[in-house]
Amino acid sequence: MYLTEEEYKALMEEEAPESFKLLECEARAVIDRETLFRLHAGDLSSLPENAQQSVKQAVAMQIKYLYENGGLGEVSHGETSVTLGKYSFTAAGNPAAVNDVAPGVSELLIPTGLCYRGL
Repeated sequence: MYLTEEEYKALMEEEAPESFKLLECEARAVIDRETLFRLHAGDLSSLPENAQQSVKQAVAMQIKYLYENGGLGEVSHGETSVTLGKYSFTAAGNPAAVNDVAPGVSELLIPTGLCYRGL
């Protein structure tokens, strides 16, 4: 577990959702994927304090995003449409087009170095 209900409450200044444990688990899966699984089984103690806080804030934002959007199964499965002149493209419910990462989460995680994909 990356975040407790009490930490969520303090960071987001609101009560934790009833389904907090499930949402935290889903949020953790998204954060793990974004950080290339560099976090070890919920243990943030090896990270510097500012990185720990960034990860916790990212998890809190992800939990809120999932709660507001009905969980991972419901996030961004809508229709996407682009028109340029006579050209038009529509991707209806395209799973490849799903963005299940809450806005702002990447910006919190990138400075921690956990998302680095270079050599």
